[in-house]
Amino acid sequence: MAAPLAFITGSCGLIGSEVSLYFSRLGFRIAGLDNNQRAVFFGPAGDTSWALERLRASIPGYAHHSLDIRDRDAILRLMAELKPAVIIHTAAQPSHDRAAAIPFDDFDVNAVGTLNMLEAARLDNPKRPIRSAVGGFHLNLPRSERMSAPESEIRALAGELGRQVTGPIYTGHCTGAEAFKVMETELGPRLHALQTGMRFEV
Repeated sequence: MAAPLAFITGSCGLIGSEVSLYFSRLGFRIAGLDNNQRAVFFGPAGDTSWALERLRASIPGYAHHSLDIRDRDAILRLMAELKPAVIIHTAAQPSHDRAAAIPFDDFDVNAVGTLNMLEAARLDNPKRPIRSAVGGFHLNLPRSERMSAPESEIRALAGELGRQVTGPIYTGHCTGAEAFKVMETELGPRLHALQTGMRFEV
């Protein structure tokens, strides 16, 4: 019987690569998704090719998929093909400061990419619950509490999260206080702000 498959998005990033190695040590087969978008966002210094080589050298049978998390149709097809037992979504545009220069790309990668993964997970196995979501959605402009997207889009994002996730939803500081309040009107006490030192179990 084959070992269960863990699917990690952003697998060549700081968090995604460590998560890939961790689940491999637990006995999972690993499929990673990363299109080296960091090199586009940050230039040669952001190139993660070295991390991909590390994963290939360290994880037996590592399967890599160079897809854009914003490409909904490709993500849906891949999830239907892989049918993973575990999904860890870490793909992101990680720089809050960079978000000011590329607000549409930032929102599409962080918010739309997350919705793509949620919908792909739901369609892959409608009976499998999505127990929790943890993420920073970059919904406020850098050095400001002004929202980086229209309130209607943030409300729609929160509503979709609420429909797809059965348990608590945690947001990082980059969500911003104003956007957090908008999301809270949709999600109520299920929405939590991550803080330094907080521990939780999923």
